[in-house]
Amino acid sequence: MNKVSIIIPVYKVEMYLSRCLESIINQIYTEWEAILIDDCSPDKSGEICDEYAEKDGRFRVVHLEASIGASACRNHGLMLATGYYVTFVDADDYVTEKYLRTLVKDLESNDADICQCSFYHVVNGEIQEDVKKIGATAYPVDVYTGEEAFGHCYGDGDVNLFSFLRWNKIFKKEILDGVQFKGIGCEDAIFISEAFLKARKVSHSDKRRYYYCRHDESDARETKNDVRDMIKSHILAYREVVKVCEGESQYSQALSQAMLGKWYASAIKHRALDGDFRKMLKEDNLKYKLSKNKRLSFFKRLALKVMG
Repeated sequence: MNKVSIIIPVYKVEMYLSRCLESIINQIYTEWEAILIDDCSPDKSGEICDEYAEKDGRFRVVHLEASIGASACRNHGLMLATGYYVTFVDADDYVTEKYLRTLVKDLESNDADICQCSFYHVVNGEIQEDVKKIGATAYPVDVYTGEEAFGHCYGDGDVNLFSFLRWNKIFKKEILDGVQFKGIGCEDAIFISEAFLKARKVSHSDKRRYYYCRHDESDARETKNDVRDMIKSHILAYREVVKVCEGESQYSQALSQAMLGKWYASAIKHRALDGDFRKMLKEDNLKYKLSKNKRLSFFKRLALKVMG
């Protein structure tokens, strides 16, 4: 058995942490280490981590002296990982007992560098069966090149097949060499894009092995400012992806630039293209010719041309 390093940032999750760690202990695949990064959590999360480390030596606990944020915690976990494989689990989520076995088995049987499983969407403790899962049953197990998987994410294929989510995947640790979380909004898109482009093969399983949990959303409302901030976060993230793709194939460059153009067009539509973002559009339109990208609709190209 090859060891799996499970990286779990921990901060203010005392209500959910034991559920998460119990799901790790219950794994059928037993060759694992769980690296718990306590990001100076002010509640009892750190104590819970220590309790589990005493119970099972496969838990490794790091208590940070100063809070660094979840992104830096994951990067720190990557640095400490000793496994052949790496996976990320959020401390308020949990996994089925077959989570690791399914991912490792599919990855190894397909000689892949990354494997993704599907997941359950849980809101306030209730599984949302009506939510479309990533990877429909039409794809029981499929294998793609890294660039093909990248293409699916960027609209060249089935956008529901692969995702930018970090937490329903397992990676060969070696392909994550030099790949880090950037600490900005939508950073998973950057991380996964870079990982896919470094991978020879990416496999997909439609088996749901991860429980993605969201809490206290009964009165959640999205404001115009929220939408604008979300759009700006995507622009900043996909600018980074475009930079990552500069040394890749023309196919990857065109897809990433089209995605950036799509979010600029969305910013124009929602009147979020102000100040520095207007300057960014002019710079990027000049450098990448976004308004001439044939992967964008005519109206998006026209809006980019007029505003850029």
